[in-house]
This record gives sequence, structure tokens and C-alpha cells, in this order.
Amino acid sequence: MENNNNDILTYPGSVVKALGGGKFNGYLVIFTDANSPDLQGDYFQKSTDFYIENGEQRPVLYRHGAHPVIKSRKLGRAKLTVDDVGVFLEGELNLRDNYEKGIYSLMEQGKLGLSSGSMGHLVTKRQNGKSLEILTWPIGEASLTPNPV
Repeated sequence: MENNNNDILTYPGSVVKALGGGKFNGYLVIFTDANSPDLQGDYFQKSTDFYIENGEQRPVLYRHGAHPVIKSRKLGRAKLTVDDVGVFLEGELNLRDNYEKGIYSLMEQGKLGLSSGSMGHLVTKRQNGKSLEILTWPIGEASLTPNPV
């Protein structure tokens, strides 16, 4: 996930858990270290600046707005909280139509995960051995995705 100035960057989080009635939760970001980076060699720590205050909300999208039909439709909103594990998300889908209900059904089946989206020109990283520590990652949106974009 390279920083090409104005690119929108994405980062996979955890599996999302459906709680019923359109509600869901999970970790949008999980903290690790230089010895446990992702497949690209990147990692977050609690000191990463996400440009959020606990309890702030972000829009929920499907596949970072890349789906050919749903596009960048806001499916709902999610509250973000930083704890010792990562950035925890609590959200609710609007369930306005069959597309949104279908997405929630995929969530209930355990087929969706969470992925955070950030603005590339604001992301900074620092080399730490063979890994890159993400220093700033302003979270612009939270996406439900069957696979990271």
C-alpha cells in the first residue's frame, strides 16, 4: 500500500460481527508491531495518529466505494474508539433496500471483514527493520468488504 500523494489507501481490519437489526461491531484496525506486520510489511501501534477522538463517527461504505452498483453510497455510520487492541468500531446499517439487506446477510454469514480507508497524502510511515510503522493514518471511512481492496 504505497503512498502516492492523493491516492485513497486501505488497510484490512478484523472480521465484522453482526449483532442483529442492522447493528455490527469489530476492529477496524488491530495494533501489532514490527515483528507482526501485514502482508505488505506495514503495522499500526496505539501511538498511530488516526485523526479521531474516541466516539467520533465515520461513514460506512461497501468495498471502499468500488462496487459497480452500490458505488460510494453511505450504508450507515460507525462510532470509533481506540483501546489497547486497536480501533474498535460499532455501527448500524440503514437496511433501506435489498442491496443493504444483502450486505447485512453476508455479514451475518461471517463473509465480511472491516477495512479502513485513508487519504494517501496524509499517511506517513517510518522504516523499522524490514517493516513500516504507520505513524499517521487519518481514517476517512470504514468499509465492509469480502476482501481487502
